[in-house]
Amino acid sequence: MPKQPNRPRRCTLSVPGSSSKMISKAATLTVDQVLLDLEDAVALDAADPTAVLKDAFDALRAQDAIPMLRGWRDEPFAIRPSFAAPARAVVERAAAPLLGAPAYGVFCTAYVYDASGAPAEVWLGRRSSTKPTWPGLLDSVAAGGLAAGELPRDAMAAECMEEAGVSEDLLHGLKPVGAVSYTGFHQDRDWAVKPDTFFCFDLAVPKDWEPRPVGRQCTNQNSRFTGCLAHRSTARSSPSRKLPWTH
Repeated sequence: MPKQPNRPRRCTLSVPGSSSKMISKAATLTVDQVLLDLEDAVALDAADPTAVLKDAFDALRAQDAIPMLRGWRDEPFAIRPSFAAPARAVVERAAAPLLGAPAYGVFCTAYVYDASGAPAEVWLGRRSSTKPTWPGLLDSVAAGGLAAGELPRDAMAAECMEEAGVSEDLLHGLKPVGAVSYTGFHQDRDWAVKPDTFFCFDLAVPKDWEPRPVGRQCTNQNSRFTGCLAHRSTARSSPSRKLPWTH
């Protein structure tokens, strides 16, 4: 009789996502993986999916079980199959990628125009090394996630005022120019895939304008951008000058 190959045995424990007690217990057991069941195993009286998800993510966060939950922001994100669809649930922004649901944001390109009114230079920024997502990478002058219930134009105007100190007069020139959709891995690659859509806006600014953050989220000195103006003909090379601003 031929010898059977030695196959490792794996154990998956399914736990009701509505029970924080069971989730905490599961973290102490010697299993290979824990599956949080957010459908069939949820108690019948747990009719609110937002509450069920909150209990599950609160328990996981308390146990420091998932690295990406360390970037908790207290920002509500709507879970919905498409932008126009009603929200199925509302969850913490840092936890949303774990569900694989589409996420939406806004992105502003601020540019300096030449004498003819054509774009000549564009403002760039570098994210702080202390940012919970994509630290140290290049970014736009203002951007952000679209919170539950927000509309793109309103969210973009608020981000521009908070993150770059854009005046109301300049905001009259904020123009929607389209949307960019992509799917990529979260920076914690083992945990989530992110299907994102950014609503993009252009904003013409004067030559002597500089970003000056004024929002409450921009007062932390640990979050600092290095801003620069990159000429359109040399945008792929090193910018000619740099200007610091807090973000």
